Amino acid sequence: MPTLPKPSTFKGIKMRRKGLLIILLLLTCVLLSPQICLALDGDLNNDGRVDITDLVLVGSNFGRSTSQGDANGDGRVDIADLVMVGSNFGRTTGPSPTTRLSPTPTSTPGSPAPTPGYEGELVKPAVRNPNRWAVARCNDGSPFAFKIEKPISNKTDNWVIYFQGGGLCDDNALSCAERSKDTPSIITTLPGSDGRKYQVIGNQGIFNHDPQINPFFYNANKVYAHYCSSDVWSGSTSTLHQTSAGRWYFSGRINARAMFEILKEQYGLDDSNQNTKIILTGGSAGCMGANVNAEQAIQFLPNTAIAGRLKLVSDGCYIPNFNNPNYPLGNSDDSIREAIIQAYSFWNSSINSKCESDQRKIGQAPGSCFMGSVLYPYLTECGNKGLCLPNLVQYSSIDHWAVTTHNINPKASSANIVLEEWRNVTLNELANGKINWLFSGGEISYHTLLMKDIGWKYGPKGGPTFGELVNSFWEEEAPQRIIFGNP
Repeated sequence: MPTLPKPSTFKGIKMRRKGLLIILLLLTCVLLSPQICLALDGDLNNDGRVDITDLVLVGSNFGRSTSQGDANGDGRVDIADLVMVGSNFGRTTGPSPTTRLSPTPTSTPGSPAPTPGYEGELVKPAVRNPNRWAVARCNDGSPFAFKIEKPISNKTDNWVIYFQGGGLCDDNALSCAERSKDTPSIITTLPGSDGRKYQVIGNQGIFNHDPQINPFFYNANKVYAHYCSSDVWSGSTSTLHQTSAGRWYFSGRINARAMFEILKEQYGLDDSNQNTKIILTGGSAGCMGANVNAEQAIQFLPNTAIAGRLKLVSDGCYIPNFNNPNYPLGNSDDSIREAIIQAYSFWNSSINSKCESDQRKIGQAPGSCFMGSVLYPYLTECGNKGLCLPNLVQYSSIDHWAVTTHNINPKASSANIVLEEWRNVTLNELANGKINWLFSGGEISYHTLLMKDIGWKYGPKGGPTFGELVNSFWEEEAPQRIIFGNP
């Protein structure tokens, strides 16, 4: 028999392959488009550096439809994400914990560099004041964290509050044990101590610091809430739950409340200021986080909301009522509606008090309020029913995360019939759901757009791009419904 290499030899081979992979990715990026490559971040775990941890996140999720390792935000982890991480390998996206520096944001060729400097800070409410916020915590009991970035000069009253996404687990459709194993960074706190200083949170999409690319938000006060509760930010209890991964907390809604309190008390989120204007948003599970915590946001910002200056951007979280028994959600035998109703109980969720009350009155499960056709009127309609919030909905008619989590391959010819069934259900709901502001592409299967420049620039031929529509929405122009790319 041939002699097998020693374990140390295997280790050496793996290290050489890893180094070769990084070199190949760097060469690919430089040869193809160095200007584009320099604009990419690749810091997947938000620790301020693009390193082996980010590469491992891509490698461990390669070929999967998940937000973990999805550097370019298209809903799938593939070679494009490897290129994005590899092209920035070794780069630092923020300063050391003790320094505050001027940013070096991406600029389009020939455009002036952005002028304002920025200061950022890591906030852990449970550490800052355990008497008040000890229950603001992640699945594993570590402290929930968020980052805030404010301009040093050229100050503004504009805010972007972003809830991070990253899937979910309910031990029915999606396993918590698998989540703990595959993506451990999103069940625990961010690295670093409370009060750690940063330069910038990110520099893509709505967080881009170039005023020519992002004229309305380049110098906004920016908040990035770290997702570590696995409950689409809806869990409203401080008690432990038994899961396949052990005993976990599901406290997403409590985490959001602690964040709102600190922003208002310590960082100048001022409801009495008539110039305060806010986008409350997030991607995927974070998009749902913005939706289910909109009611809480209004409690802290009633004057801003009444004046129409609190706006929702729902990026990739509309849930259509798709029900094909041959294509259940994830590992379950349930439709998406049945599965999400069970998840509501599993997490001890709170979504929208009026919606939940109304569902109970008509004999329906309150978890139905996760469904897009049920929830969205309670967000946008005025009067006794809804929160009267402007809401721009971004959702692909063949959303990549949704269809692949239903075990539908959007590229397989055999899936065309069921893929078109999904598309028709989605488009019919979007058409009849009284959604005034809408952006929905159907030519490719994608997921979220808001936090990446490639998503910001996506749109139909002749426009508008998604970024342009967000700007029009912010400027309170006439509502637009952009639906394109469908057969």
